[in-house]
Amino acid sequence: MSFNKTFKLKGKRFGKGEQLPIEIERKRKELYPVMKKAKSEGKKVELVRDKLYINGKPHISFDTKPYIRMFYYQQDAKEFWRLLNTNKSTTQPEIDFDKLVSYFKELDSNQRDDTEEHQNEINNVYEEINDALNSRITKHEILKALKNLKNKQSMRRIT
Repeated sequence: MSFNKTFKLKGKRFGKGEQLPIEIERKRKELYPVMKKAKSEGKKVELVRDKLYINGKPHISFDTKPYIRMFYYQQDAKEFWRLLNTNKSTTQPEIDFDKLVSYFKELDSNQRDDTEEHQNEINNVYEEINDALNSRITKHEILKALKNLKNKQSMRRIT
């Protein structure tokens, strides 16, 4: 076995060569241009397996999902607000405010047609509840409740 083309380990006469999986190599190739640009800007760059760190912070490409980017930026408020303010837009809504108000007024007027029926149903339910709550408690109901209590605890629960 030849160790001529391997990296030498610190303090050892021999070295170790590492071959990364294909998926990691592909991700690294995508990160090389970003790494080169950051180095030319004078930033500290470190590539660890398939992750790029610029000035000690992980680099998140803008094609990743927004909630993943926010996870990384939640510790750094300045970076979070910079990222948030980059996507500000000053577009006007496509619908006129008066049209919006009239639309919701029309929706509300359509729902008021059957309010009397609903009110009668609600009143009937209230009457049934009141009748059940205001009825007299019989001796039989009290005895049944006392039997369901555990022994030697019935007096404590009653008082």
